[in-house]
Amino acid sequence: MTNAVGAQESDSFLPNDLDKSEEVGVVTTISVYKKEGGACRMLAQSPSLSHTEPHREAWHVKEDKTRQAIKGVIQWDISNDDQVPVDLPQADCVLSLYLLEVTSKDRDTYQRNLKKLTSRLKPGGHLILFTVLNMTFYKVDEEKFFILSVDKEFVKQAVINAGLVLEKGSFHQVDKAELITAPRLFNMSSNGHKHYHDKNYPAKRFVEVYLCDDRYPLIKESIDFPMEQIHKDIDSGVLKGEALIDFSVGASANHLIPACNGFKDIYVVEVNDLNINEFEKWRQNRQDAVNFSYGAKVHYTLEGGREAWHVKEDKTRQAIKGVIKWDISNDDQIPADLPQADCILSLFLLDVISKDKEVFQNNLKKLTSQLKPGGHLILFTALNMTFYKVDGEKFFILPLDEQFVKQAVINAGLVIEKVNVLPSKKNCDLIDFDAILHIRACMKTF
Repeated sequence: MTNAVGAQESDSFLPNDLDKSEEVGVVTTISVYKKEGGACRMLAQSPSLSHTEPHREAWHVKEDKTRQAIKGVIQWDISNDDQVPVDLPQADCVLSLYLLEVTSKDRDTYQRNLKKLTSRLKPGGHLILFTVLNMTFYKVDEEKFFILSVDKEFVKQAVINAGLVLEKGSFHQVDKAELITAPRLFNMSSNGHKHYHDKNYPAKRFVEVYLCDDRYPLIKESIDFPMEQIHKDIDSGVLKGEALIDFSVGASANHLIPACNGFKDIYVVEVNDLNINEFEKWRQNRQDAVNFSYGAKVHYTLEGGREAWHVKEDKTRQAIKGVIKWDISNDDQIPADLPQADCILSLFLLDVISKDKEVFQNNLKKLTSQLKPGGHLILFTALNMTFYKVDGEKFFILPLDEQFVKQAVINAGLVIEKVNVLPSKKNCDLIDFDAILHIRACMKTF
């Protein structure tokens, strides 16, 4: 399926007609249209085409083949907010050249239109998107026409928000011309990584790689730092109460070890059955369970050796009153059998289960709906992260920036009390993130 800016009937748009003195750009391969007998005919003698396929087929043969391949020309009525035409099939590829910029009045509309286009993609299908960066107008017969000015970061994020994963991004420096006022072009292709909630997710390997010991080079950022912040708030008396609900990746016990000092009952919520199975092995203290002694030893140090680390693990097991499955395959709320909590604790789970920022916001609201008035949210997210690897396979994670996450917390009805950002040393190719963000926020009491 393709959509692109079309050519209108007019005099020739030839390179010689353009003002070469202006510091602007145009695509180096120019689709040239010439008026012939009332029709605009494309001249297929493109320089880039001859380089790509040197004389394999005559140009008029290529045109005829293209005509035969086109099965329909369908109008998309953009005057209302409907989806793309319903008689379009699901596609292996959606190809778009510059149409979104000229049909979208603002960035919100651009994002919605992009989601409409990609709704026609089959799972594993590709989006091929070409857009002009920082363009403010184009001219036809000296009349200026509207085009939405977009930047690289916005377009990349829009594609990610549409539920796709970037595979390729490239720029092409363009020649001087007046026709298009843009310095370069951006092209993007994307496809899906695997996901945390996949049925065959390597749960045990994930925990062994990222959560068990310091063979993972960034464990002090992803485990020690959250544990230190939780310990400080509990030790100072800021965090305390009857019930804590944990929504975190890997169903890990590490961060729950300091938490059990402040809360009587802990409920662990997981989205993946395999992670639940691995965590239950640890709760039952089975020999084939993953080893969370790393976290117990970290907390032993934080407390100055008050209790042996294995005693801390046993206390944490006893404090956990249930491990509950959250089915994220539908749009329901979180499990109804969870109590209202004095604290919601979440480490990185929203990042890996939310396909875009809108879903992240909705999921955060679902979590915080379980908070008592005056209760606390303790949230840890990775900033500007695009993937993590388990045994060489890349997995999806939603890239997030600090301002968005803080605004999402405020939108969920909480007041931010504390923010910490720990920059990453970035000395590991298993994962890519700029920093770990920690937020402590309190539910409004009204």
